[in-house]
Amino acid sequence: MPDNNFEIFPFRCRGVMHVKPIALFLTCICLLSAQTTAAPYQMPNAETRHVENAVTGEVHKLFIFKPNAPAPEGGYPVIYILDGNSVFGAVTDEVRRKIADEYGDAAMVVAIGYPEDEPWNPRREKDLTPWTPESGLQLDPDGNEVIQPGGADGFLSFLENIVMTEVEADYPINAHRRTLAGHSFGGLFTLHTYFTKPNLFQNYVAMSPSIWFADGRLLNEADAYLLRFAEAPDHARLLITVGGCEETPGECDSAKFSTPARDKWLFTVGRMVTNATTMFKKLHAVRGDHVALTVIDGEHHTSVIGASLSKVVAVAMTSRPTSKPEHKH
Repeated sequence: MPDNNFEIFPFRCRGVMHVKPIALFLTCICLLSAQTTAAPYQMPNAETRHVENAVTGEVHKLFIFKPNAPAPEGGYPVIYILDGNSVFGAVTDEVRRKIADEYGDAAMVVAIGYPEDEPWNPRREKDLTPWTPESGLQLDPDGNEVIQPGGADGFLSFLENIVMTEVEADYPINAHRRTLAGHSFGGLFTLHTYFTKPNLFQNYVAMSPSIWFADGRLLNEADAYLLRFAEAPDHARLLITVGGCEETPGECDSAKFSTPARDKWLFTVGRMVTNATTMFKKLHAVRGDHVALTVIDGEHHTSVIGASLSKVVAVAMTSRPTSKPEHKH
């Protein structure tokens, strides 16, 4: 029996008979070339740009998505989301899916990140934390010291006065339909912004917020906000999400890194589900249905991101304007 296989590493042409060897060789080379042609993937309708914080001199990377769909009357609703290097692709794909399903109004995404490629940049620890803890030392769940905390107000000023001003001058954005979203320290930052500048955004989504930071000082900030609200009501809406397994040893996932010390941290310091529930009850008692809590069963502190992003997008694409924005160009 003749051998019907002509070997060319690393490609095999099968089932070819009665072909001259040189012709078969060239055929296989052409097929091999066609199979190995590659190009970098680019997110459709997306751009990146670098923006400098004039106060600190630090550079941030913006990831911006503008849909193909026409802007709704008044401009696109917009999602400003933190940790852009980690979440931009996922949140943008969720917007694109919802647009394809004719769900709500097409939204823009502006994800604020860093020039480096890693999903969790160490600079976030300073940018997203509002205070330096009174103890002077703040440890994360793995026992690592949080580096240079306390830069959130400066970062918020950069977001409002540089990022938002630049982006909203370049794109048809509806300034009455802004959503701010962040996870973990980003959720802490989102709640801090909600309490201190509730009219800057119309919607706030705090995903698994680090309410534990600085000995739970955020709960006191909530009390101060509610006192101000009694004198000067706002119409901002808030959604808090948290993974149902975030206060469970091992976080319900055998593949997730876990130690006895980390497990102890979950239910003595972090108290993610307890803190989120306490915060919700405190705010809901005054704000009613303008505040919501979603505990997502089966999710831990990292996996809750993916489960929460659909809710972020739904809030942004379906909610209507409630008040005039605080930020002015």
